[in-house]
Amino acid sequence: MTRSDGPSMPPTLADGKICYIEFPTTYIARLAHFYRQVFAWNIRKRGDGSTAFDDTAGGEVSGTWVPRACARRRAKSASLHHD
Repeated sequence: MTRSDGPSMPPTLADGKICYIEFPTTYIARLAHFYRQVFAWNIRKRGDGSTAFDDTAGGEVSGTWVPRACARRRAKSASLHHD
């Protein structure tokens, strides 16, 4: 894939699309750099100090990278609350 330097597309307001995602990783800075270089994502620091992103192709997806151990705890907690 190549990154586009053209005008961004307006957001679509459809139901059922992904608009927020958390990526579990142990390499937050490395992945932030990769996604900035390859997809031209806007990388930023959130108020809590975590590294977050916003896509620049359509402005529809944002998210953050979470430490892998934190992601495991969240998944375990979610499964406990759904049983």
